[in-house]
Amino acid sequence: MFSVRIPIALLTIALLVAGCAPMAPRDAAQLAEISSPQLDDAEAALARGNTSRAIMLLRSAAAQLPEPEATGLRLEAATLALELDDPEPAGEWLGTREARATPSNTAVATLLRTRLDPDLPPMEVIDRLGTLPAPLSSRMEPLRLQSLARAEAARGNLESAIAHRVSLADRALSRERRLANESALWTMLMEAPMPALRETLAETPDRAVAAWLQLAVGVRNRALRPAETQAFIADWRDEHERIAISESFVDGLLSAQRAALSPPRIVGVLLPLSGELAAAGRAIQEGILAAYYAEAGMADRPRLLFFDVGDAGRDVVAAYDAAVAAGAERIIGPLSKSGVREIVSAESLPVPVLALNRVQSTSGNESVMQFGLAPENDARAVAALARAMGYEQLLVMARDDEWGSRVSAAFRDAFEEAGGHILGQRRYPPDQDDLTGPIRSLFQLDLSDGRYQRLRSITGEGFGFEARRRQDTDGVFMAAFGRDARLIAPQIRFHRGIDLPILAISESYPQQHQAGADNDLSGVILTRMPWLLDGAPNDAGAGAREQLREADPEADPGQLVALGVDSYRLQRALDALARSPELHFPGVTGRLSLDREGVIRRQLMPARITSGGLEPLQPAQSDIPAYLP
Repeated sequence: MFSVRIPIALLTIALLVAGCAPMAPRDAAQLAEISSPQLDDAEAALARGNTSRAIMLLRSAAAQLPEPEATGLRLEAATLALELDDPEPAGEWLGTREARATPSNTAVATLLRTRLDPDLPPMEVIDRLGTLPAPLSSRMEPLRLQSLARAEAARGNLESAIAHRVSLADRALSRERRLANESALWTMLMEAPMPALRETLAETPDRAVAAWLQLAVGVRNRALRPAETQAFIADWRDEHERIAISESFVDGLLSAQRAALSPPRIVGVLLPLSGELAAAGRAIQEGILAAYYAEAGMADRPRLLFFDVGDAGRDVVAAYDAAVAAGAERIIGPLSKSGVREIVSAESLPVPVLALNRVQSTSGNESVMQFGLAPENDARAVAALARAMGYEQLLVMARDDEWGSRVSAAFRDAFEEAGGHILGQRRYPPDQDDLTGPIRSLFQLDLSDGRYQRLRSITGEGFGFEARRRQDTDGVFMAAFGRDARLIAPQIRFHRGIDLPILAISESYPQQHQAGADNDLSGVILTRMPWLLDGAPNDAGAGAREQLREADPEADPGQLVALGVDSYRLQRALDALARSPELHFPGVTGRLSLDREGVIRRQLMPARITSGGLEPLQPAQSDIPAYLP
């Protein structure tokens, strides 16, 4: 009896185990291979954008099929129902045994579960959908590609994200889904950091991916020049005929670019038009108005509201509030450092500000952008020029005051960061004409004198002697105003420095031509804003300059007028610059960009002083850029 009961017990257990296992026939068809007129109609409905009808047709086809194929189609219908914000069918069918009955059903169920959870980590989405147990039908594959594209973009894998979007575009999508895919792809390309775009473009072997990256880089590089963008897109389409982009996409792209360059309707300008800084304020106002009247033919130029924040005017915050109350959508100013500090420290700034000076601030007010003509900017440009010209070791002569300390420190930091070395620095008193002492010490001529005196005391004999300067330097940088520079340069040459290059900042040379300065400073190398450099490409400010010339033919407007011109012209470009720090705006104060800290950075042009005036530098070395740093 005992030997008979054991087989019976084993048979019972086997039957129970079999009842728990999936009951799928071995020859169950993959959903991707099922042929049915209703499934063809469902695909046609999806291509027309009629998701509701596609769901109905899938359910109708399922009713005519055996299990587990029927549940597979019902899972597809539930996945499409999610597109209509209806998760109820997903709960109804995911819990059934047939949802796991075949590899094909498991693949659809995995897709459905993944799309049900929007908070799923990107890598888990990629792991799930990248290795499905069976291929999905043409009805489901676009949803898989869409999920993978989002996940790859979220983890910063541009190449894979673009590739999935390109694969999605190659499928028979409805017009709405095709446009949505284009939009999602383009948004991703516009939001990606430009270095990431360029790096991916350089590395990808996929021609379609590379084409989209070329389009994105080209459009972003031309964000300030819509006419060039349109021509670039036309050339790109001719070169990449196999990549279909819709006319609505191109029109929308160009419209968005033009809209981004539209100025605010009303601009409030906070300037000191009275008091100690009135002359500076009126020079900036003159530049703003010149640029404004140069746009007389443009229908969208903004209305300007000027507010005096000088001694006889309002305080800065009150003027800001008044401008906002009058409808200003952006503010230019204030000019003084104290005024900028007040604005930066304000609790609420509903309207963005382009301040005309720079301060060190810890508040990080994102509504304030800072734009000034700090000499430190010029010093960094000269440091970049020195390195571009191959200078490795320099000496520094700096004015002995706070200004000289700031300028020389900015030069030293930038020069050393670029791999150069400062061999020595001397300060000179700004009220002294004879600078023999600091220069001889800088050149170590005093050490040469000392060696001569020691030798004479040892030998007891006098003999011919000529002091020799140090021979290990490539040149001298001077942090000096114009008067000081005209003293320093000739004395450097007199004290054995006749062969040494001398570098300076723009403030070492007058803003207007002076014959005496040309002679004293001949050969000195510096950097200059285009507005003050004859022969520079001044097309950017040509209209403003013409307005100023008509108002006063004898006037020779200086750098504060140029600051006003650019502060007005920047109103069209600030939004684009804020989105793309790599963009450069062709300003009259330099080539301008906006960094992540909200500071307008200026690149200046290299120049050399000659006996006939200041000329753009045209060095023999081809690697010196047109703008520095």
